[in-house]
Amino acid sequence: MLLAIIGSAGAAWAQPSARSAPEPVGDVAVEIAVVGTPEDLQRIRSVIEPGLLGGAAPRWSRVASFDPMGILQLLRTSPITNVRCWVDVSDPGRARLYFAARPGDRFLVRDVEMSGHFNEVDRESLSHVLELSVTALLEDEKAGLTRTEAQAVLAGRPQTSVPPTQGQGQSGQRTAPLPDQPTDQPADQQQTEPPRQKPATEEIPAHAPIIADRPPPGTGSATLLELSAFYGARVPGGGLPLAHGPGLSLYLELGNTRNRPTLAVWVSGEYQWPARRDAPSVGFEVRTVAARGGLELDVPLGAYRMGVRLGSGADLVRLSPQAGTADRSAMLKPTTWSSSLVFTAAIRIRRALGSHAWLGASILADALPTVTHYDVNVDGSTSRISAPNRIRPGLMLELAIR
Repeated sequence: MLLAIIGSAGAAWAQPSARSAPEPVGDVAVEIAVVGTPEDLQRIRSVIEPGLLGGAAPRWSRVASFDPMGILQLLRTSPITNVRCWVDVSDPGRARLYFAARPGDRFLVRDVEMSGHFNEVDRESLSHVLELSVTALLEDEKAGLTRTEAQAVLAGRPQTSVPPTQGQGQSGQRTAPLPDQPTDQPADQQQTEPPRQKPATEEIPAHAPIIADRPPPGTGSATLLELSAFYGARVPGGGLPLAHGPGLSLYLELGNTRNRPTLAVWVSGEYQWPARRDAPSVGFEVRTVAARGGLELDVPLGAYRMGVRLGSGADLVRLSPQAGTADRSAMLKPTTWSSSLVFTAAIRIRRALGSHAWLGASILADALPTVTHYDVNVDGSTSRISAPNRIRPGLMLELAIR
């Protein structure tokens, strides 16, 4: 078989005269062949979590060349495989995915645009397409293209071939996929014909470790730095208008773990436009600089990422007394600065716009441990003209660049 059970593959190569395929150890729901280099195989394997496809780990292999029309000949008599998939990454700018479901009458063809660096966006896109396509073929008997429709789509797809790596010749390559057939010679022909080389199809058991779980070359280091520009708004209450303004934020991911939850640290600074509170006797205007920092737990959700933030910081407030709307004869105090401790929490959702850009939105809340209020003293009598809330909900929109 093109994809054989590893426990029996060794015996098949040790006995060249055997003409039958090895007996399977158990049912395999999904088989995935990567058309590319050994490094491509490891990269594609790294985007699939165990049990993500069909409830079990898929069986992996690598092929050096591929004929899309060949998938129309497969799976008619396959006793074990429910879905076969070929991931062609011979073009760095595009991954072509082909799916065939048993008994060989349903197919899917998918193209995924790639950055050329196999970065986080590429991994999430591939994982999303693989998961949805395989699940559809396993659970819906009517999903996918018919044989006639698939033939029309595949007719325009050229054959692809991966250049041999160092130390690998062209003679050992073969076009894949191929029908299940033996690759060894009978004993009586071994003296008259040169021995065949082992085909350039490498089978990888499901439990084999993934080599070097780190970003591939060109995707950056283990940490990831993100700069974002945002616009935030909060409801202070106490008769004050909406507090809003632009800001900048830095986000540092501690260990890029691809499709797993990630811990990060962040800091931000925001300038809030002047907010004015008018009163008959004396009013005031406040300008605020909000500084924040803390930790974030970032969780992947398909093409999205959700972050939960906790942090603290300070509001630096510039208070400028203003003349009243009814009586403008009051003696005003000079402009003063004050600071307030603030705790903050937020839920952050982001969506990738490309290889290095994200668009996000956050629901947040600031909490002040101390009460803030603004009073006016007229003829020895003190009256309160504003008392902002200690809990201040808000929203934030951001554009991030990595």
